[in-house]
Amino acid sequence: MVIAGISFACNAKCIHCIYSKFPETKKNVAGPNLFMKDNIFKKIADECSKHPWALLRLVGFGEPMLHPNFIDLISYAKKVGCNVGIITNGSLLDEAKAKSLLENDIDALDISVDAFSKETYEKIRQGLDFDKLIANVKRFVELRNKLRKKTFIFCSIVEQELVRHELKEALEFWGRIADKVVSRKFLTFGLFHRDENRVPYYSRRIPCFLLYDRINIDVNGQIRLCGYDSFGKTDFGNIISNSIEEAWHSDELNRVRECHQKGRFDQSGICADCQDWPFHSWQINYMVDTFNKR
Repeated sequence: MVIAGISFACNAKCIHCIYSKFPETKKNVAGPNLFMKDNIFKKIADECSKHPWALLRLVGFGEPMLHPNFIDLISYAKKVGCNVGIITNGSLLDEAKAKSLLENDIDALDISVDAFSKETYEKIRQGLDFDKLIANVKRFVELRNKLRKKTFIFCSIVEQELVRHELKEALEFWGRIADKVVSRKFLTFGLFHRDENRVPYYSRRIPCFLLYDRINIDVNGQIRLCGYDSFGKTDFGNIISNSIEEAWHSDELNRVRECHQKGRFDQSGICADCQDWPFHSWQINYMVDTFNKR
């Protein structure tokens, strides 16, 4: 999976988002650039299209639909043969965008919903409207069905204290609307000083599946080790002059993988300080599982 962070702009201030709560992270990684340039995105898409098993997942370290050329980027990626997944807060998923995404045959849409009630949602996803979200998601599902498209639609909820009292209801509510609903562990990214009473998947550290599952490319085209590299400390070259394949098979990434395999986590670069490793499961991979079920 190739994670392309196409936007650092956002229309919300979510309480669990490091880029909202710690704006210095954006400055360190993106500099003055809010949006990925078209030529950078096309280079990513061109390379992904050569690998039919690859999934190009469009994310924002903000909201990807704020990218001024969002639909054009989707169209290009699908035209060259990419499998495309998108994660969005759903606030901008109006009828025009919904139709465009479906007409371009996107493979999967992951919508962050995070609550069952309007009160809880608007405390967590500050700046967004819960009623609008419900209307947007329902319309997208109806259009998908009407147009007989195969786009898999799923909703996700971050497990945190504000939603815990209604998590069961939220899973049931959104499960009746979308194809699937999942809950995700709250992640600290090494910055938040709270754990939200998280229940870990593991008590003993094991190699991280992210090293074998995905690679990340930021808004400037820099290839990064991990999505939790909040300050851009890793650098496997820029997509303009280096290929994803070169980064994936690079000596440094293989060295980090070997450190994980041999339990030498203290020698594994930024992984040595990871506080979220107990909450990444080899058995739970939402986007890949979703794509494989299409």
